[in-house]
Amino acid sequence: GRGTCVGYAKVCVCDPGYVGRLCQARECEASTSFFAYQSGADHDSTFYCSNRGSCDVDTGSCECMAGFEGDACDVLSCPVNETSGSECGDHGTCASLQELAATYGSSYTTAWDATLVKGCTCESDVYVGPFTGETSDYSGYLCDQLSCPFGDDPVSVDVIESAECSNRGTCDRTTGHCSCFPGFCSSNGTGFAGTVGDCGFKSLDCNSV
Repeated sequence: GRGTCVGYAKVCVCDPGYVGRLCQARECEASTSFFAYQSGADHDSTFYCSNRGSCDVDTGSCECMAGFEGDACDVLSCPVNETSGSECGDHGTCASLQELAATYGSSYTTAWDATLVKGCTCESDVYVGPFTGETSDYSGYLCDQLSCPFGDDPVSVDVIESAECSNRGTCDRTTGHCSCFPGFCSSNGTGFAGTVGDCGFKSLDCNSV
């Protein structure tokens, strides 16, 4: 049997792991739901399969919806690259909010979602060339986009910016290279010609600098 019949009403008290009037169904894991009204600020109400999956009453296993994982479907998954099948693509690592906060020197350990929400931490300072100082960071939901060098806008006055391509070019997210507008070239980061690759130097002939 899977339970005990008790009292004059002959009610079944199910063994742990079984539910139902006749204790005929296996009980699935329950946890916090991302999409349900909670009784308090700490999200202390729990639901089978976290309302993000269906319970297989024959096995007691949760079948999670896309984007969720865990025994109780209570973990928001990292994105997966459809081509390679890897989490966060080829240039990122999957981590929880707690782990991501620690990466930036912060602490996020007591919130209800600290270990339940995951995201990608992307590779940084990747050399993309051709200039010696031209490095880039991967960004985006799947860490599949490259940022371009940042620098000061050579046209503005009395202010020093940190603008992508120095506001004087467009960024190619696939290569991490700036395509500078006519009359602007790579600078050294201080307004003179250099190898940063940021369009921060004014010149009519970039080949001569």
